[in-house]
Amino acid sequence: MLLSLDDIQSFKSLSSSINEAKALLPFVQEAEEFDIVPFLGQELFNALKTDFEASPSLATYADLFNGSTYTYSDRSYTHQGIKAVLAYYSYARYVANSNTVSTKYGLVVKENEFSSPVSEKTLARRISQAQSGAAVYQERVRLYLIHHVDDFPLWHGSRARKKGQVRLTSIGGKSSRIGRTYNNCSGSGSSSNDCGDDYVDSGYVE
Repeated sequence: MLLSLDDIQSFKSLSSSINEAKALLPFVQEAEEFDIVPFLGQELFNALKTDFEASPSLATYADLFNGSTYTYSDRSYTHQGIKAVLAYYSYARYVANSNTVSTKYGLVVKENEFSSPVSEKTLARRISQAQSGAAVYQERVRLYLIHHVDDFPLWHGSRARKKGQVRLTSIGGKSSRIGRTYNNCSGSGSSSNDCGDDYVDSGYVE
């Protein structure tokens, strides 16, 4: 696992009494597989995890994992790293399941005489906020990868972005390609205006 309870607590408020192995880490694993792997691609994720587990840890991918402030085209940028993205996605998944427990009679809501579950509306708002935070941090990491595309050949978006092309499908069904270079990416932060429509996950717009 790339995160511990302490790591998530550095970003979101969680009780220290949580059973980390049973109640939290399964959602970290889900977030790794279902949120981070599709974003980084399997090859870069595997390389990051191997580097994380090595001794010394993160000799190669420290900035990608922990975040950094860097300069690109005379402008300063900051990203919070995969660690922040994973923490927010893991928290969202934990919150979505935190008030239920699986029994032989099915899923039941946990209650006791001293507390009651939060409302569905409040729960949905907390999940949405965590997912939105994860998306913002992820876009900043994406911009970091774009700005350092030559340093991350294992990233699944590197080849398409080096080509700098977008394939647009016309109404008649024929495709045409419009060449655009990733070096034209400007601005800071996670705004979609930074890089234009050519910076989608697949590298192309169908």
